[in-house]
Amino acid sequence: MVYFYPILKSGLLKNTLCNRHISSNLRLKLFDAVVTPTILFGLAVLPLSTASLRKIEATQRKMLRKIVGWIRIQNEPWDVTMRRMKLRVARALGSRAIMPWKKRLAKYLWKFILRIKTARSESWIKLASEWEPNECDDAFNEYLAHRDRGRPNLRWDDVVNRFCRLHFHESWQKLSVGVLESSTDQFIVFFCNDIADVVDPPVFVADDAISVPQNITTPFVPFFRPSTDTW
Repeated sequence: MVYFYPILKSGLLKNTLCNRHISSNLRLKLFDAVVTPTILFGLAVLPLSTASLRKIEATQRKMLRKIVGWIRIQNEPWDVTMRRMKLRVARALGSRAIMPWKKRLAKYLWKFILRIKTARSESWIKLASEWEPNECDDAFNEYLAHRDRGRPNLRWDDVVNRFCRLHFHESWQKLSVGVLESSTDQFIVFFCNDIADVVDPPVFVADDAISVPQNITTPFVPFFRPSTDTW
């Protein structure tokens, strides 16, 4: 996960966001309108781990402290300094409420799920979400699609599927749009509880009487075809 802290250091918005002659309310409004959408663009559909989400939250806190103004008092303990800075940020956010990036990512992800559910059946976004690599029309293809070694076990919709199976005992593809729309607030709370790393156990499949996880590369795969091996 890449830190986006250099956005403030690049000078593009630093002179404005860190200018104390401008009210903190206007600077936070600029931050929420320009920096936040730029950083979170496309992150909702990535398989973000809990560590990545915590880095995103830490980056937002660093930027807010930079905007509010970092003041270091000589010989002051660091724990006292951090408590004082938290109070400064809290007072600044009292006039301009900014949604945490983790909560906003949860809203973006759920909105993307609803967009897929309401899309036309022939649209690419619908076809891509329903595509299964093991479903192949070629009867002579004996290659079993699997994840190569080193690929992440976490998929972009694992947290959504886990939430839907926990509350409705079904995957999100099988639920109606009305049920999903009524569960928006519950999913946001579920997403913000640091459970993004919890995934389903690997599925074991039989290959020549040997059961191996799908995310493990087999030593030899006959009839290799590049068009069907991607995951």
